[in-house]
Amino acid sequence: MLSLIMGTQLTVSAQLSTAFTNRLQVVMDSVCAKINLKGASVAVSVPNAGVWKGTYGISSTDNPVKSDMLFGIGSNTKTIMAALALKLQENNLFSLDDSIGKWIINKPNINGQATIRQMLNHTSGIFSYTEHPNFFASINTDPFKVWKLEDIYPFVNAPEFAPGTNWSYSNTNYTLMGIIIEKVTNKPIQDVLQEYIFTPNGLTQTFYYPQQIPTLEIANPWSTGVGRPYLANMNEIPNWSMYALHSSASTAGGILQTAEDNVKFWDRLISGKMINEASLKQMKTYVNIGGRDGYGLGMFFYSRALNQRSFYSHGGTFIGYINENMVDTTSGIVISVLTNQDSISNNTLIGRVIAALHKVTLQTPATGIKESVYNNKTFSVYPNPAHEKITIVQEKGETATSVDMIDLTGRLVKSEMLSGSTLSVEDITAGLYTLHLKNNKGELLHVQKIQVVR
Repeated sequence: MLSLIMGTQLTVSAQLSTAFTNRLQVVMDSVCAKINLKGASVAVSVPNAGVWKGTYGISSTDNPVKSDMLFGIGSNTKTIMAALALKLQENNLFSLDDSIGKWIINKPNINGQATIRQMLNHTSGIFSYTEHPNFFASINTDPFKVWKLEDIYPFVNAPEFAPGTNWSYSNTNYTLMGIIIEKVTNKPIQDVLQEYIFTPNGLTQTFYYPQQIPTLEIANPWSTGVGRPYLANMNEIPNWSMYALHSSASTAGGILQTAEDNVKFWDRLISGKMINEASLKQMKTYVNIGGRDGYGLGMFFYSRALNQRSFYSHGGTFIGYINENMVDTTSGIVISVLTNQDSISNNTLIGRVIAALHKVTLQTPATGIKESVYNNKTFSVYPNPAHEKITIVQEKGETATSVDMIDLTGRLVKSEMLSGSTLSVEDITAGLYTLHLKNNKGELLHVQKIQVVR
């Protein structure tokens, strides 16, 4: 049984050093064992280096967690939905400042004066349907009911406050967002997600469930919230349907995903590859939720909250699943931890598992560079130290077509196509950097350290 309890699978990018990935697995195994996790799938994305994937524990008896297993990501779905809304705004299908009353008409307790933006940052004041005392009672009464988006309306109580006057987390906001998107596009929400988010960003291990039938195995969900005093495998409990239950979460929390796809999503989002610069700026513009922390459009911002680093995040909670993630605003490193049990808290995942893995990224060099490209003698790069510009001379061999400058935290600070033999460094802060020269396939040809001085 030891192989089922400790890390059962490890996948490494060729550019990540063995010391780095081994340390991640050891730390993951140790922390997960200490907090008695049933199972977990973890991914760490390092800019310009690759993704490490690790697993721990079991999905069910004699079936270890595997890195290509899907987990319910709960409210992580909201970040994906916010990115979709911004993408539709880019395509002029609506404005985030439109009042929702254009589409949500004469529904009790839903203030049509609230805007799409206020729904996305939870300042609409609209009551969260999952807080209604009869919501879970309704699920218990009919556990096999497959919910439609509109089925939430009877569970929306009176507004908590006038739009824009306060902040309160509400699942109703994102279910209404799904309803509006279907009205605007005249397509099922799963088709819109596939067209604008999943397919363009290579998210082949992401499914809007149950409307999209997964092609990958789903990790068994373990729960204490089903009338049992112990952690129970939900798939072994009579008269329960996780298929139906997921439909009640819909666009507020119904997506299934692997840890690898989760870090891919966040990496592409924060790097500006998913939505444009103006949209990303709107997404990061947050309202205060206490202290120095805030909530933007589908994402939390925490100021210097993890190993003295600030990060973006959005955890998720669902029956049988808890997950957390983070994007280090300094290094761009993304960490995702998906678990198949709901008896662990989100704070524990952030404060114990992610904090420990993040500390490894701060202490251990992430990349392993082949000796053949480190200080490759076919390239001359000078002066070093450099003040205003760097000259790059190639003697022979493959042609370098692009150059990256990476700081000591692993953050990409400059990336350009080479149109000549010089690279300006006037816009870079003084310090020590690693210069990467690549061919037109993105393969590394030459790496060396460069000191920029002022």
